[in-house]
Amino acid sequence: MEDMYFPLQPEVGLSIDFPLVTRRVSAKIPSTLTPAFAYFLGFLRDGTVTRYRRVHDVVIYQKDKKFLEQVIVPLGQLLFGKRLQIRPSGEDFSWRLHSKSLFTLITTKFDYPESLRQIEWPVPQLILDAPLEIQKWYIAGFVDAEGSVCIEKGKPVIYIYQSWKGGKECPLLESIKQMLRKFGIYSHGPYLCKSDKQAFRIEMEDRSARLFLQMIPTIKKKLPCPPPKELETKWLLSDMVRKVLSRRNLVRASSTGGRLQDHIIRFEKRGREYILVARLSVKSRNRSESDMSVARKSVGQSVKALEVTRI
Repeated sequence: MEDMYFPLQPEVGLSIDFPLVTRRVSAKIPSTLTPAFAYFLGFLRDGTVTRYRRVHDVVIYQKDKKFLEQVIVPLGQLLFGKRLQIRPSGEDFSWRLHSKSLFTLITTKFDYPESLRQIEWPVPQLILDAPLEIQKWYIAGFVDAEGSVCIEKGKPVIYIYQSWKGGKECPLLESIKQMLRKFGIYSHGPYLCKSDKQAFRIEMEDRSARLFLQMIPTIKKKLPCPPPKELETKWLLSDMVRKVLSRRNLVRASSTGGRLQDHIIRFEKRGREYILVARLSVKSRNRSESDMSVARKSVGQSVKALEVTRI
């Protein structure tokens, strides 16, 4: 785990002056801000720090159980000396560590708000003052928790989302934006998301997105596409299929977040290959089979790996 993801180089470790707050310590508490701990703090955006009476918890939530088991569990063992079980939590899964000392460390040294509200937690000042290696791993954890990497018109696009308390600004994403500039990565925003009055996003397109993926060591969020040259050919192919199906009234745009977006045709990874998937938005079940049959006949000769299904 340590060798695979997190290079713990002594020269980039930042000492944390933090006395233990309890005599009985059930978990090891980091005394140095390492790349691994910085990644954990960034990924904690998909979690929370809670207190209920005498119980103090640090929790991470994820829909991807496999990621929690393969990355967060070994990371927790590396940092805190605890190999914890992943448990169901509603529709998600959770990693939970009971530790008053870790709770106090995060709330006092890493600026977690007294209200314990995630939407009021800025980028910790210790991270902002840390070496670039530390900041790089913090951003990687943040994006793995709150980011999205996708392909739009054949070019990579990265979105980073975050909810923030009332107002028209998001100082948290402004801090992330300034940190990215130190690596020569420029982003647009923050923009207020129309679907959520407390949600903001910043965006990176094409060259900036490619540079981000080269320099920021994200573990979970990778580019979901083949190499660029192959991608350009496949985008033209998918665009051709879209036009064929549109002429036969088999493809419809769907409204999402106040703007029209077409999520009908896209590439999906199946094993080691990417195949073109056409999903037909058909209201009538009686027509669905005939529509899919027409779609297969329309584009099947041009596309060898085509799957046509009904949404």
